[in-house]
Amino acid sequence: MKKKLLGVIMTTASTMLLASSLNAWQDSQNMITLFDSRSQDVLSVKSISITSDGKPVAISSISASSQELGGQVVSITTKTAIGVASNNQVILSSATTSGSAQIYPRNVLSHKKYYYSGKLGLEYGPNKSSFALWAPTAQSATLYVYDYYNADILNSSQKIVMKANKNGVWNTKVFGNLAGKYYLYGVTLYEGGKRVTNYVQDPYSLGSGPNSQKSYIFNMNVVNASVTGWDKDNFVSLQNNVDAIIYELHVRDYTIDPSSGVRSDYKGKFLGLTEPLTKSPQNLLTGLSNLKKLGVTHVELLPIYDYASGDESSMNSAYTWYNWGYDPALYSNVEGSYATTPVGIARQEELKELVVTMHQNNIGVIKDVVFNHTYATGNNDFSIFDKIVPYYFYRVQDNSVYSNGSGCGNDVATERPMVRKFIVDSCVSDTINYHIDGFRFDLMGLIDTQTMMSVKTAVKEINPSAIIIGEGWDMETLLPASERAIQANISGTGIAAFNDGMRDNLRGNVFDANAPGFIEGATPMNGLDRLAQIIKGQSTGRNDTSIPVFSPQETVNYVSCHDNATLYDKISSAAPQATEQEKISMDALAFGIVMTSQGIAYMGEGEEFARTKHGNDNSYNDNDPTVNPINWNLKAKNSELFDYYQFMISLRKSHPAFRMTSSEMVNSHLQIISTNNNQIIYQITGSANFDSWKNIIVILNGNGKGMRFSPMGNWEISVNGLTTYEKGRAITKSVIVPAYSMAVLYQ
Repeated sequence: MKKKLLGVIMTTASTMLLASSLNAWQDSQNMITLFDSRSQDVLSVKSISITSDGKPVAISSISASSQELGGQVVSITTKTAIGVASNNQVILSSATTSGSAQIYPRNVLSHKKYYYSGKLGLEYGPNKSSFALWAPTAQSATLYVYDYYNADILNSSQKIVMKANKNGVWNTKVFGNLAGKYYLYGVTLYEGGKRVTNYVQDPYSLGSGPNSQKSYIFNMNVVNASVTGWDKDNFVSLQNNVDAIIYELHVRDYTIDPSSGVRSDYKGKFLGLTEPLTKSPQNLLTGLSNLKKLGVTHVELLPIYDYASGDESSMNSAYTWYNWGYDPALYSNVEGSYATTPVGIARQEELKELVVTMHQNNIGVIKDVVFNHTYATGNNDFSIFDKIVPYYFYRVQDNSVYSNGSGCGNDVATERPMVRKFIVDSCVSDTINYHIDGFRFDLMGLIDTQTMMSVKTAVKEINPSAIIIGEGWDMETLLPASERAIQANISGTGIAAFNDGMRDNLRGNVFDANAPGFIEGATPMNGLDRLAQIIKGQSTGRNDTSIPVFSPQETVNYVSCHDNATLYDKISSAAPQATEQEKISMDALAFGIVMTSQGIAYMGEGEEFARTKHGNDNSYNDNDPTVNPINWNLKAKNSELFDYYQFMISLRKSHPAFRMTSSEMVNSHLQIISTNNNQIIYQITGSANFDSWKNIIVILNGNGKGMRFSPMGNWEISVNGLTTYEKGRAITKSVIVPAYSMAVLYQ
């Protein structure tokens, strides 16, 4: 979903890189694209000239390309190549008007001449550390080393001029042990015709000081040695995507409430998720033990990279600030507010402790990553890429306005070679350094499919069990629709997209709080037959036209996540006249359908005991302690619902018939019997996927009245409404399936 992610949404490029009437781009060694928003015909201008470092450059041709964005686009070809690091200017002059513009390298940087396949960033050694920065447009690059994270930017302890090497990379080596020190790069380049120096963090850095102001130097081997069990830790095994049952949670929300029972100094921290046997005031399991009891296979952590919002040095537990974290600063670093201290290596150590603990409990860890946009651009605080290579890392229109499909002020140009490399390198780093078991890509539809496939290939080479999922919404951006990693384009890739069709047909239109869906007694927004195809793992999409799904392995079935209203809140607004017991039944019906449908199962935190945000459907920065934190008292109030969730997860894990791995298998074994009266009945036959049950009948009753079903032959019942039977119960003649509920029968 589109989200308002940031406290202040970036709507302009920056104070450094502003849209102007005249913009120029270098798209090859000798081709310039010129954009002029003024009303004049550029070709009628008396003189168009180009200079490079003050010297004239001969022009071989000038031609009008198009009219767009309220201006004229002109292509200029020079007789000789111009350097990407030079002060290149295009100058227009005539009797009535004149102007000039910096020529910023754009598509020219995608040439193989500027592609570097080697290691970038810091390579630490106890006796020598190496630094590599890709900055092909820089005049010079300097490494600044600091003794303290809060040292004045001009008060470095060491200043080392870096050496320009091939492919636009700058290198240097520093002898001695730099562990515990901080660093920045000074990148000198031309902006607006002026030579400027930007002080910037290392985009590849694995550590930083508080609030991301400087990159941090540390020895990862020391971190590893300090974490008990890390040397023996390994990824969680996952044979097929459909075997995953994913539980999404926010590190802070899950343990910060007083009802969590987590020790006070661990609340809202990585370590809060490592403490065993924590209990609510009603003596029910919370935190880690709740996850284990529930039986999920993976946790998906909302952003844990170093994000821009909030003050890491303030007390996170004191509700001084809050954010989901969809505002990236340093992707390969770790968010400091989730550590017991943001200084030093605590954040790296404690994340590893969390991963080890999850793995010891046979729970994989999926990282939520946001490569579709960054928090800031230009010369703004927390802007990284633009200070190193202006504009290259973003999709920018000819008039210098950033593409904004993300709704956050910019779209990352994932299709460019060195941007793609950065994304792949970051995911590989997480997989190696933190044993991350998979990735959830925010707004994956803004990322190109080639980059997504490159990530999948690189990560699975390290961890064959890794799972890659993402939001495949189709959103407007400068990337052609055919290249976007949207639902329709990932077919056959093995990458899975969230199924908004299941979400909206079950709970009702996500953009209309009052619109009911199947579980609230209304006809699904796309009809019963469409919902049946979604249940078969063969359809996705919430719009009128169905999007075919290649395989159940590529659809993430869900009704609840951090976005939008919680499941319980949506039910409450869509079915305001329902009794509390009916709301719980509707909740259970939704989850039961997710657990028995073909595809990957996914749920939001607290869904298992009817979490509420009191109607807040966009709580990304809501610091009210009654909204985002998980209230564990609800587990006692809705214990029957929790028991149902636990049983349905166990049922799914025990019966591979609900986890078929191909559409061919589904078509061979699953038949829809009936789609009438807001009820769906289907059967799975022939010991599907080597299931111990020979035949299964699933009855979904989205009606406000109970229904009687009389099966032919001898059947046992496993689930009927909120009643579950661990060993089954024989059916004599018929079964009555309660209103807003489901039944599972088997032979």
